[in-house]
Amino acid sequence: RFVWDYWHVPEQYSLLRTPAKRYFNAKAYEKLEDALLTYGQKHLGCSAITPIWLSCYIDGCYQGMHADNPHGPWAFVLSLTDLEEESEGDGKKHKHFTGGETTILKPHILEYWRTFNASKGAEKSDILEKVPPHFNQLTVFDPRFPHGVSTVHGTRDPRHGRLVLHGWFADPTPFFDGALLDDEIEGPLNACLEDIGRD
Repeated sequence: RFVWDYWHVPEQYSLLRTPAKRYFNAKAYEKLEDALLTYGQKHLGCSAITPIWLSCYIDGCYQGMHADNPHGPWAFVLSLTDLEEESEGDGKKHKHFTGGETTILKPHILEYWRTFNASKGAEKSDILEKVPPHFNQLTVFDPRFPHGVSTVHGTRDPRHGRLVLHGWFADPTPFFDGALLDDEIEGPLNACLEDIGRD
């Protein structure tokens, strides 16, 4: 049966999560997995994904800054969050919470002294990229960059929290598509790879 796991590591993680496969029916999950696999193969050169997590963030939930080195070369977050929903009373749209952005350290900070400018200050927006969890938005990033989720403030109702699917694209491998068969391109492709190896 479907059960939320309350994952809490003091000063580092606090959220509700469950394997997505346990929540969705088999047909819906297979369709989701196929769509992500197709995207990863076509756009990122990855032939697999790790098992997908479904996570929910309500008031006080967050992820502290961390890096996911061993899982795969690309992390993904697919938002199922409706940031603004109509209230039953007045029909107007209201936000159920603030926060919940995927927060990623900007690349130039990792080479801080090379890009350091003594005449210019730095504020949070200069250091961190914040990506709000808009519905049906796929965010893909290099998980070696320190990242996290800003603290959610507001609702304690899981139906109105930050709801996301997330995981990692894995197994980067050469990928091609088209009319040619594998054995027709193997020779020319190997010759090109040998030339690249010599350069």
